[in-house]
Amino acid sequence: MRKQNSGYTLLELAVGMVVLGVITIAVVYFGKFANQRVEQIAVPQILKIADDAIVGFIAAKHRLPCPDTNSDGLENCGSDLVGKLPYKTLGLARADMTSIRYGAFVKKDAVAANDIDLTDAKDRFAPLLTNIPVGPGIAPMAVSTVLNEVNGIDFCHALRLGNALPRNRTGATAADVTAIEENLHIRNAAGLTLKNVAYALSLPSNSSDPATNINNITNAFAAPNNPIASGSQDTVIAMDFAQISDRLSCSGVLASASHSHPNVASAAAIMRGAMLDYKVQLDLELEMAELGVLSAGVGVAGAIGATTGAASEVLTAVSETISSFGGMSAAIGIAAVATALSVAATVVAGLGLDSAMTTRDQAQDRVNEFSGNHATSKKIMEESGTLANAIRAHAIASDAAGIYR
Repeated sequence: MRKQNSGYTLLELAVGMVVLGVITIAVVYFGKFANQRVEQIAVPQILKIADDAIVGFIAAKHRLPCPDTNSDGLENCGSDLVGKLPYKTLGLARADMTSIRYGAFVKKDAVAANDIDLTDAKDRFAPLLTNIPVGPGIAPMAVSTVLNEVNGIDFCHALRLGNALPRNRTGATAADVTAIEENLHIRNAAGLTLKNVAYALSLPSNSSDPATNINNITNAFAAPNNPIASGSQDTVIAMDFAQISDRLSCSGVLASASHSHPNVASAAAIMRGAMLDYKVQLDLELEMAELGVLSAGVGVAGAIGATTGAASEVLTAVSETISSFGGMSAAIGIAAVATALSVAATVVAGLGLDSAMTTRDQAQDRVNEFSGNHATSKKIMEESGTLANAIRAHAIASDAAGIYR
């Protein structure tokens, strides 16, 4: 009886090695794929946390944090536009934040109203406020008024300026493109410069090639909508000026602070000036009415004098008639008619004087009522000034309220 051999044949070992190799290759391939999926899922969450922290920083400080340029986790202002995320400044003491690349838009200007340094909180917003006239004949003038309030409205104003910057599109000049590239900007997958952005974040991928990665170009970030390709798989968040403005609700706040309140304040100031000028017109009307009374009084006095003269003519006519033994009797009738006419003229002059005095009294009442000197006056002049000052104060308070009101 032959003894049976134990173990595997060469064929069985070969088949087993092939199967094991296939399994090993599958594990490596799918393991790499799984790691990429984990990276693609986890990275946006990390950047979203960083992005939310930046928005919170803006709300509290009215500016963007400066980049971290010495890798200590703290912001370094006044140096480069791009560096690492200042995670300690943002209150994010997390190890997974240390490799995030971060950039902020900085375009300084000596005139605060034209400054777009988003890392600097300054009083940029100067609404047009109309001066309230203090006397008649003074035209209300709208003046850009610095209100010495540094808050989110000033940051929103800078975003509005940034949104008006040129972009690399049809009609853009070489100078426009150069200006874009000198500051924080994004580029498409082909490396073409697109536009400036307010700030940008990127987290490098292990699969990215430093030699071709747009995120390694000075002041540049890859556009977030660029397709993921070999050598360029960083995850990017780039916040356009209009996007962050929308997140902060800047449009409604600026519409209120720069248009609604100042426009109403201007209308009130113009109305105040009109009231002062109208008061002058009322005073002139009163003076004319008083002159009318004097003129009517002179007319009454003249009519009385004429009546007296006519009466004396009657006496003269009677005397002449007696002297002429009736030959001049016709003169008595003429003198009597003249006397009657003079009396009628006196009555008419008296009525004119009464009308002039009534007009004068009415003009005086209007002046008193408008000036607040009447017992039942509504004090229109005083109220117009009070209203104009109150509305102007509300316009100033609108700026002081900032973006959270």
